[in-house]
Amino acid sequence: MNALALAIALAVATFVPTLQTGDTIPAIPLVDQSGHAFSIAQLRGNAVVLSFMYTRCADPRMCPLVSSKFARLQRAAGSAPIRLVEITLDPAYDTPRVLRVYGHAFGADQKRWTLATGAPSSID
Repeated sequence: MNALALAIALAVATFVPTLQTGDTIPAIPLVDQSGHAFSIAQLRGNAVVLSFMYTRCADPRMCPLVSSKFARLQRAAGSAPIRLVEITLDPAYDTPRVLRVYGHAFGADQKRWTLATGAPSSID
């Protein structure tokens, strides 16, 4: 492992906690694409697929690809109790309205797929 790879691995191990089944995610205040208050805690007891994105991401191999995979997962899940959540990394730009338009472009069903934003301090 080269020095850069080792430094990155150490940074990830130090600052990015690995969650296990049953671990609690912080109950940060968020707002969904409809403008309603939302918290990950509301999904307790459900299988949740969680990712981060931002709507102005121009790299087709990043956010748009993840959202496309969420769309495919939403279709494939049928009636399975799976919730999809994408949280923006650009809360200053990604308002609920912007998230709603973005989600519509990918066919997001708001009953299953939540796009969320919040105060920058909450997102950080």
